Amino acid sequence: LKLNEDNHLVSAKIWKTRDNNESFEKFKIISENLVFKSNIGFPGMIFNQNEAIWLDDISNFTHFPRWEIFRSLNIKGAFAVPIK
Repeated sequence: LKLNEDNHLVSAKIWKTRDNNESFEKFKIISENLVFKSNIGFPGMIFNQNEAIWLDDISNFTHFPRWEIFRSLNIKGAFAVPIK
């Protein structure tokens, strides 16, 4: 993600995958079109803590904007590293 002119986090559109997984494509398209305030969701958590975070089980993070997508696609974990 990167900061836009409104100081919101937006996709840098650098998603990569090894195969053409339809579920991942759905997640990618939705994620690329979301705009996050710098204190919202997993991206906001990474931005504010300014450190790598690994979540083994994201099912408890129901306040994340993409939680329903995670659940519907059976995504269990998440990992992110801030790059500034």
